[in-house]
Amino acid sequence: MDAATSPSGPQIVEVAGIRIPLDRRIMSDKIVESLTTGRYEMIEARQAPAIVRAGERVVEIGAGIGFLTALID
Repeated sequence: MDAATSPSGPQIVEVAGIRIPLDRRIMSDKIVESLTTGRYEMIEARQAPAIVRAGERVVEIGAGIGFLTALID
């Protein structure tokens, strides 16, 4: 039984302080691996504080899982 079908719900991982549910129905093996190893979008995550400052507005257009949006919120 994988995280998507677990009776207790999906497995939750934490990346850079953001809690993300692993749902194998919509996430590829590569995404799940990068999330569980803490490497998911880490280059972008490290650069975000230097690029986006408090009070600025951001339009984050992507087809991802919302990690960067949650990180810069």
